[in-house]
Amino acid sequence: KLKEFNIFYQNKEQIVISFFTRIDSMMEKKIKKLSLGKNIKDNLFEICMTRFEILDHYKASINNIYSSLKTQPNLAINLYESFFKTMKLILNLSLINTKPIKGHIKLIIFSLVYLSILNEWFKDFSFNNEKTMAILDTRLSLIESFIIKAN
Repeated sequence: KLKEFNIFYQNKEQIVISFFTRIDSMMEKKIKKLSLGKNIKDNLFEICMTRFEILDHYKASINNIYSSLKTQPNLAINLYESFFKTMKLILNLSLINTKPIKGHIKLIIFSLVYLSILNEWFKDFSFNNEKTMAILDTRLSLIESFIIKAN
């Protein structure tokens, strides 16, 4: 079975990238069914929470992946393109302009905020991710003037 597996994936980074690509696809399908409005902050909130809802089933495994980044920096180097692709997808689904140069700055700022929220999500075992929702709302408010109003 390992040989069959190796036909599709040459290394563990490819497995992780494939996993997150499937998560992106699931998230995108769910979001397109929601028909989001024009309020970008609300859209960002809804998309992030939808993503966390999908990821909930894999929380321990994802935490292990992110913990591995501390001891295996090459993993981060191999995954950064996939990560930023996901961040750009979230911004685009939220109706945020990601065209250069402002778009790149928005992408970096949002990515840092997303990582900080992800870190809090790992520690959140509340019902329906209530703590994550509160933190997400607060942190989106912090970046709202640049990312959202500068759209």
